[in-house]
Amino acid sequence: MSAVPTLVELEDYAESSHPSLKSSALQLDAARKGVTLAKKAYLPDFQVIGSSYTLRGPFASNFRRCLIALRLLYSILFLGKTTEQ
Repeated sequence: MSAVPTLVELEDYAESSHPSLKSSALQLDAARKGVTLAKKAYLPDFQVIGSSYTLRGPFASNFRRCLIALRLLYSILFLGKTTEQ
């Protein structure tokens, strides 16, 4: 004879197998990711670019040049935070 499942086991089974509960869980997860993405929109993007090259040839002195650039991208539309009325 099989044992009677506990209430916790039944709840876990219902949460994992019921289609509308699965759909709600996926919608909640998508909404949380959307909020995380929206919060990141307030932060500026940084980009660091580096390169080096050596001039060679009969008329070039053999020396190395390096370039390092820092780029800051920030949308002027989000300079101030908005609040809900």
